[in-house]
Amino acid sequence: MTDESPEAIELAKRLAIDKEDSLPIQEDVVGEGCNPRLSLCGQAYYSVSHSVLMLLRILADYEQYVFAMPFLAHDVSQRIHDLLKVYDGQTAGLILGAGARESAGIGTITVSHLAVSAQCLSFLADFAPRFRRRLEAVLPPKSTVFLKNLDRFAKEAIDHRNEFYVKVVLMVKEGLKEWKPEQWRKEGGAWILTLLKEVGRLLKKGGLERLLEKKQLRVVMYPILYSYYVKMKTCIGGIKNLREDPVLLKKVKEDILHYKVNIENFGFSVTLSTKARDLTDAANWLPTGDEALPEPDDEVLALFL
Repeated sequence: MTDESPEAIELAKRLAIDKEDSLPIQEDVVGEGCNPRLSLCGQAYYSVSHSVLMLLRILADYEQYVFAMPFLAHDVSQRIHDLLKVYDGQTAGLILGAGARESAGIGTITVSHLAVSAQCLSFLADFAPRFRRRLEAVLPPKSTVFLKNLDRFAKEAIDHRNEFYVKVVLMVKEGLKEWKPEQWRKEGGAWILTLLKEVGRLLKKGGLERLLEKKQLRVVMYPILYSYYVKMKTCIGGIKNLREDPVLLKKVKEDILHYKVNIENFGFSVTLSTKARDLTDAANWLPTGDEALPEPDDEVLALFL
């Protein structure tokens, strides 16, 4: 359920660089509260915290000062850069440094906290170049340093955003239960079910599916699925005389295919997950379009056996 906010729409108009760069803003229910959803040029939406709207209101005021009083443009531009740097630094410190536990009384930094914070920085990194173009026309020549700093801010915001994604992957890896090969005969299916439940928890309860746009969701999820692949393959490879035991081999194959079907139902490829060791690999290996699903059973079985 979405509901357009008049105040947010007015803010979007104030910060619109041109009709193609407007910022449609909607209130979207996320978890127990409401997170604004921002879009640039009608492209992917960013589910952000209300602090981003507060920041945009201040930037809109600063921009008004720049256009109304050009003689203050240089000083105001420095304030703008300082404000963006503080926001970026505080976002990283509160979440990555767990400062929110003390300042906001948050008991645990969750996947949802990481995802929303990442979206805040993703939005600002994409917004900064557009804001730069708008101010560039009125800033004095001596303000070229500010423009370079704004470019640097966008890069730093992306770097911090990626740190949030890495943290999500690490949180999941740290929670993976160790599994011994000899356990597979009795409990292999239960282990696979646990892995699949964790994927569902991340996407649904953790909010990744709702909070991240599709490309970033895939970049985050494939390294997680890679860790699952490594655990499963290592465990299967440690089962003694597996190929000489047709009953157990049949069970292992059924468990693998059960995993495959459900991962595909979530929209991911098991084959791609075997290549995405980290965020960089995931970004490089991802196809430009959707995954070709379903994948042949024999090809997937060959990845594990």
